[in-house]
Parts: sequence; structure tokens; C-alpha cells
Amino acid sequence: MSIPFPDDAEVTILQVIASGFSDMPERFVLEISDRIKETVASARTREFAESERILEEVRKPLEKKFRTVSVLSKVGDPSTEILKASTSQNTDIIAMGCRGLRGMKGMMGSVSRNVLTHAQCSVLIAKTG
Repeated sequence: MSIPFPDDAEVTILQVIASGFSDMPERFVLEISDRIKETVASARTREFAESERILEEVRKPLEKKFRTVSVLSKVGDPSTEILKASTSQNTDIIAMGCRGLRGMKGMMGSVSRNVLTHAQCSVLIAKTG
């Protein structure tokens, strides 16, 4: 909000929900019981509801400054989804937070490091927390 972007800048807020099955080999996914699938579906419903709440909370102040603010909620690997969205929307700049590695001052976390390394546009990374 404090960076002087033009008022007509288009802003997209993206939240990525990490998939609970993303690192599970495909052959094991087929063996998961229906009960576990129902539990995962229920958890996913809660995650999307929380994501919607967070996105709305972030959207409101941005709409006061920018004319066009849209939101996206994706499921998957955060760095992959950020890079895909950036490419598909022809993004000029990615602004993101960085929690960093605990105990290693000045080090970036894997998501911000991957986005910075592979993005085809400028990346602004701010320290969070």
C-alpha cells in the first residue's frame, strides 16, 4: 500500500493453499480409504473458506487505492502457482512476503527464493512478521 504504484494499476491478490497430497506418489493415492478422502475434502472446504475470508480482508483496503483488484485462490505448490499466475496474467511485478528460514538471519524461504529465481518479471520481497 505504501509503494506509489499508479492509481490505475491492476492488482491481483493470490493465495495458494498447499496440497496435502502434493508429495504423495500417485500409486499410493489410489489406496487411500474413502474416510480419509472425506476428511481431506472437509479440511479443504475449511481451507477455502478461510482463504476467502483472508482474501476479502486484504481486498478491502486495496480497493480504496486501486481501481481494479481481483482475487485468486489456488491449490498446489505455492511457488509453482505464483509463477503460473504471473505468466498467465502477464504480470509486471510480483510483490510477496518472506518469512525466511528460522535461525538463519537474512536467508529467504524456499517459496520466495524459487519465485525470485524463476519469475520472468520483477519481484518485490518484503520481510513479514
